[in-house]
Amino acid sequence: MFNKPAKYRIHRHVLLAIASGSLLMFANSHAGMNYAEIEKINSNWKCQWCPYKKEPLKEGKLEAGIGGISNDSFKHGKYTGLDEQGSYFVGNGHYEYKNSDSSYVNVEARDIGLDSRQLEAEGGLQGRYDLELQYSMLPSLNSDSARTPYRGGSNQSLPAGWVQGAATSGMTELANSLRDVDLYTERETIDVGATYHASPSLSYDLNFEQQTRQGKKAMGLDFFFASSALLAVPVDTTTKQGGIKANYRARQWMASLGYNFSNFANEHESIYWENAYSNPAVTAGQAALEPENEMQQITLDGSYHFSMDTRATIAVAFGRMTQNADYLPYTVNGTLAPPPLPRSSLDGEVNTFNSTLRLNSRWNKDWNYSVRYRHSEQSNETPRATYDYVIADTALSATARTNLPYSFRERELSLQGQYQIDKLRHISLDYKHEIDDRTYQEVETSNEDTLSARYRSNAIEKLQWSLGLMASDRKGDEYTPVADISPPEDTLLRKYNLADRKRKMAVVSLSYSPADTLQLSAFADYAADDYSDSDVGLQESRQTTVSLELQYQINKALNVSIDYSATNIDSSQAGTTWDANNKDVMKVAHVGMGYEMMKNKLTLGADITLANAIGDNTVSTGNGFPDLESTRKTLTLFADYSLDERSVVHMFVGYEDYKEDDWATTDVAPNTLDRVLTLGETSPSYNIGLFAISYKSRF
Repeated sequence: MFNKPAKYRIHRHVLLAIASGSLLMFANSHAGMNYAEIEKINSNWKCQWCPYKKEPLKEGKLEAGIGGISNDSFKHGKYTGLDEQGSYFVGNGHYEYKNSDSSYVNVEARDIGLDSRQLEAEGGLQGRYDLELQYSMLPSLNSDSARTPYRGGSNQSLPAGWVQGAATSGMTELANSLRDVDLYTERETIDVGATYHASPSLSYDLNFEQQTRQGKKAMGLDFFFASSALLAVPVDTTTKQGGIKANYRARQWMASLGYNFSNFANEHESIYWENAYSNPAVTAGQAALEPENEMQQITLDGSYHFSMDTRATIAVAFGRMTQNADYLPYTVNGTLAPPPLPRSSLDGEVNTFNSTLRLNSRWNKDWNYSVRYRHSEQSNETPRATYDYVIADTALSATARTNLPYSFRERELSLQGQYQIDKLRHISLDYKHEIDDRTYQEVETSNEDTLSARYRSNAIEKLQWSLGLMASDRKGDEYTPVADISPPEDTLLRKYNLADRKRKMAVVSLSYSPADTLQLSAFADYAADDYSDSDVGLQESRQTTVSLELQYQINKALNVSIDYSATNIDSSQAGTTWDANNKDVMKVAHVGMGYEMMKNKLTLGADITLANAIGDNTVSTGNGFPDLESTRKTLTLFADYSLDERSVVHMFVGYEDYKEDDWATTDVAPNTLDRVLTLGETSPSYNIGLFAISYKSRF
């Protein structure tokens, strides 16, 4: 793509691989000699000033206890698994072992009694080999209020006796057929890795990760023209990825050559569902789910130290992504006779090339600079074909569609200079120029220039402050709707990621410590995007954030922290006959306190957090949309009682109140909309009490 012949691309990659292979052969040919010499030196060397212990170091921490939750809530336990009323096990642990022969073991366990448990273990012989194992689970609990009449997994059917209707109001058995269904996913990850040091100069890295996701998610599916339904479709995917890398280090330079791969597999290639509406011509529908795909990549990294003050680095990677899953038929509606598919599969292929070159140097004790060039290219070699179109398994479209294999190339040159005015003041200046080339998109080439500056000062006693400014200007070629898109795009439309844009940002922060026991800090930023050349589309966007924090050590036993932050996001967009304004306001306030009631024996603490978010959407025509609002109030009390120097009893009591008002789900039952059979989800709200008591020990 981009007027670059395929022959050139192949030769470039082949030469890179040959050069990298030659480098590793050179490294291996010298590895044994260097290692033997260093081993001989090490065997006769002893550190006379280093503390030496014959006994190995063994340290550990253990926490075990029980906790409880007052009632159920998916929203409360969204990422922790603390979603069900009842008790749960509190379990955390850490163990560290180091021996004088350089062998070591580290084991870390967190939240082993929850669905968000994590386990990490590493060990080996320092300088020889390292092994690593990681295991984690992460839930994402989205909704426990969904209801649907459908049964099944990837093949979903309606219950016996189902009565079809021209609208949801005519589905007389809907209320009797609804069943509860949870929308959630559970992600389980196993990651293993190893490093082998063949010599002080040569090492190898190996890693493999497998990630599985299971659960159900909401998916909107059409039946015919304006009739549709939301279904709970199964999620059952597996992603495997890993790689191997060889690293070589010399006195002034280092290089690494690696291979990475990724494989995505989906247990369900499609979703099939029966038609709930009364239309004898359409009895069922079918839609594809995420297709299986693969990725392979070769990487080369290197650096060279010209001197103590100057270093150059390079990173190059080229890869290939493929997707060759078999196509589903145009439709499962036997009354239609579309022409044959032009291909049996997409035969998708995308080749990638990424490179980064960087030079860092220091002129003198006051001046240093860096130059970076980045090149990123994605060449989509997927063959084009013309496809007929079936509208929601109901009718053949009169317009055929041709797939558009998007490609892009990004080039970026950035310059950075830093000047140390004196020991207390520092200034930096950055300039970046970007060029983006695209195919099958409305703007073929765009250029963006960005200039930023930052000043930091500690010149005033007890006061530290900094100021950052940034401005950028993006301009592109003439905006031309893509001729292959049907129906044609609005000629006045400007997509925000392609449109001309001016951006300005300012950031200021300060920290003031009038006394050793008191610290005040503040932060504020402002960002503005203007799309003045866009007649239809995003017009402007503004974002401001202000945060304040106070930390005060009232006396040796009592400390207090208070912080507050507020963020405002405003944007406006224009349609051909309407205008819209969006305003989001988010505020968070927090107060924390710690009190040592009995010295080295009893410590008490409290935390209060209040958070509120409001989204206001107004439209110039019609009634617009109601506000979106969520409020969270959290109170936490805790106590630590020391039994002795190595053991503590930890007690925790908490209360959380959460309310959410979302017009998209509030009072929207499965049959509220005539032509959309919804899942009837409700906005989550809860009041939950929590407690936990645990024993912590160090050994």
